[in-house]
Amino acid sequence: MSRRIVSKSARTALYLTLAVAGAIAAPAACLFPSYTFNEPEPSGGTGGTGGAGGAMATAASQSASSTASSTSTATVTATVAASSSASSGGGGAGGAGGDPSTASATTGATSSSAASSSAASSSASTGMVMPEDCTDGIDNDLDGKIDCADPDCLAGFSCHNPVTPALVTAGWTGHFALTDGLVAALPSNCPGATYPNPIYTGYRVPKAPAATCSTCTCGAPLGEQCTLNVHVASGTCAQVSTPTGVCQVALPVTANGSCDQSLGFLAGGDNTCGPPVNSLCPDSGQPCNQAVYADAATITGGSCNASVEVPNVPAFSWTNAGRACQPATEGKGCANSFACLPNAPAPFGAVCISHPGDVTCPAGSGYTLKKVFYDIDPQDDRSCSDCQCSGINGASCSTTTNIYSDLGTSTCNTLVASLPPGGCAALAGNPAVYGRKSTGTSITAGSCAPSGGTPTGVAFGLNPVTFCCQ
Repeated sequence: MSRRIVSKSARTALYLTLAVAGAIAAPAACLFPSYTFNEPEPSGGTGGTGGAGGAMATAASQSASSTASSTSTATVTATVAASSSASSGGGGAGGAGGDPSTASATTGATSSSAASSSAASSSASTGMVMPEDCTDGIDNDLDGKIDCADPDCLAGFSCHNPVTPALVTAGWTGHFALTDGLVAALPSNCPGATYPNPIYTGYRVPKAPAATCSTCTCGAPLGEQCTLNVHVASGTCAQVSTPTGVCQVALPVTANGSCDQSLGFLAGGDNTCGPPVNSLCPDSGQPCNQAVYADAATITGGSCNASVEVPNVPAFSWTNAGRACQPATEGKGCANSFACLPNAPAPFGAVCISHPGDVTCPAGSGYTLKKVFYDIDPQDDRSCSDCQCSGINGASCSTTTNIYSDLGTSTCNTLVASLPPGGCAALAGNPAVYGRKSTGTSITAGSCAPSGGTPTGVAFGLNPVTFCCQ
């Protein structure tokens, strides 16, 4: 009876010991981080072996309890100590079950996999996974999608036709964000966050009104001369009305009041001038100097001075200005090798490619909207044509021509005839004819017609660059 009571007391003490030990162990376990060892169950009945360890702990606990007094505080303390030791021993026995070599290999491999998974989970929870960079061709946020293929890039990026090797070979470059607006609205810089690199600044749509020209005028004629020819004939004035019937010599007269002895001397008393034969005057015994007649006087020479043209060329200006900017990098993730590019902020709206010169946009490139820009300084050829004056119109003159027989140089003293333009005078006695001098000359000056003073030339841009845009 006594043994049963003791045994019952021992069991009671053991239960109490286990309860206290569990209360102590539970908070102690919370002091350590959770480690996950995804080990497979060891072969060879590991669970049974763990159970044996527990049984051994229980037996030890019962032995300790039976030795101590059930009512004594020391007994409770000893029981708690024995229970704690038994729990620790039970755990150790359970770990010893199974094939040690198999357990060790499995534990190492599984621990490595678990560590990788734990690192990825830890990175995500601590912000170590980078947000998606939509222009670097890398899956930064580890979601299996790159740049424009990643939903994170839908709002600020889009796909654009590539600058293919064939386009590069043909001289095209890109991609560029282009602004094209009024000169006053030209942004001072590129949009640094998306297209930070300035590549080109140009201008288009020139405003170049034609020059305004002054009115051309012509001054009064200067340098006019009244001239005519007089003819010494081998016939009478009645006969010279049909000049082909007489032999004659033409002598020029300049109506300037000087004594003119040009073209030599016609001797007097010469009787060797007969009627013309085949435009020649044969020697027929007929007097040579029988009459003199004059042609109509005409104005020769002279001109008018034209006014000096002073063009007024309006200032040149450009209507539009454009600036092209290039992104730092170009992303991927687009179909057909298209480029993933940031959507440039206004006014940089268009994505373009460019080529030096004024050229046609390349067929099939996807870039069809053509714009040509130029240097800020144009070639400006605007001006006015020079003023000019026509020949003199409406001029006339009148003079009286005197004929002299003096042989001395520049000597006009012995008058043998005097006649107006278109008149005829007889030369009595077949005299010598040498000097001529005009008197009473009058000139109606006439005028010149002005011309010129019209706008010429244009202003145009230099060094064109073509942009073809989407």
